[in-house]
Amino acid sequence: MIPVLARPAALLLLLGLAGCAGKAKATAAPTAESTPDNEPPHKIEPILPVRQVALIPLAIDGQHCDAAGKRVQQQDSNYDGRADIVTLIGGRAPDEGRTRCQQADLNFDGRLDAFLHFDETGELVREQYDQDFDGRIDLGRHYEDGKPTVDEQDTDHDGYVDAWRRYDKGRLVRIDADRDRDGKPDVFTFFVQGNIDRVGYDTDGDGNVDAWDQDVARRAKLALERRRKADRDLGSEEFVDAPKTEEAKPEAAAEADKKAGKGKKTEAKTDAKKAEAGKAEAKKPDDKPAEAKKPDDTKPADKPAEAKKTDDKKPADKPAEAKKTDDKKPADK
Repeated sequence: MIPVLARPAALLLLLGLAGCAGKAKATAAPTAESTPDNEPPHKIEPILPVRQVALIPLAIDGQHCDAAGKRVQQQDSNYDGRADIVTLIGGRAPDEGRTRCQQADLNFDGRLDAFLHFDETGELVREQYDQDFDGRIDLGRHYEDGKPTVDEQDTDHDGYVDAWRRYDKGRLVRIDADRDRDGKPDVFTFFVQGNIDRVGYDTDGDGNVDAWDQDVARRAKLALERRRKADRDLGSEEFVDAPKTEEAKPEAAAEADKKAGKGKKTEAKTDAKKAEAGKAEAKKPDDKPAEAKKPDDTKPADKPAEAKKTDDKKPADKPAEAKKTDDKKPADK
């Protein structure tokens, strides 16, 4: 039995022990069973190593298109009061007087969309375009000796390069694509004479092809043949519906007759003109020889005829007279 005076002290002792136990429970590490739903779960280490992401931003190259130390020429091609073409010319050696950058506003919205970069000799080395006019570059092309070598493309318009088109002497030979958005290509499409030949896949992210799709060329060829056949079928069909109402038929026939009549008239006119032109051309060469022939034929023909007549008459008349005289004289004697 606890004395009455000792009861308050015992109560205080029990309360103190209970508080310590509560603190110990509060500071204990939470287990999977006691963790509330609103608290974050335990950190789980990944089994596979995380791939390093090195996205390549596609931004305007300021090496050549920086206006510092360059002379600026502006041109307003559509006369709206805003410069549409901006040319930066070198102001001092070694590129003094040579074009280093040309910028253009292709859609006349007041924002530059095309950037052409030139080296110190004035040769084009790079092009950059904003094709969707969102204010961000989505296509960049590099040149060597005046021919393209590689294109950098942002196909998903997030500001980073995810496709590379590679050229050999100006001809497309390969397209590299980044499917997992880590800044490294993992799909390689090879071209032969402008057609897809094969496709390689990098499945482990080491930059090497792990699987090949050799049948893609056959599928691409079949797809191209189907598309060409569809184009031919569409081109052979006429997409003009015949008139369904009876009222439209006479009108259509009348229009057809008018067109046919106009066509016949024009054809008749052209035929008549051609015939007249032919007659005129035929007359010109025929008249001259005819005129030339007439004097030649008439003169020699008339002279021999007259000469013949005179020659025939004279000898014929003289013997006749001589005969008569000879016959009369002996008869009188």
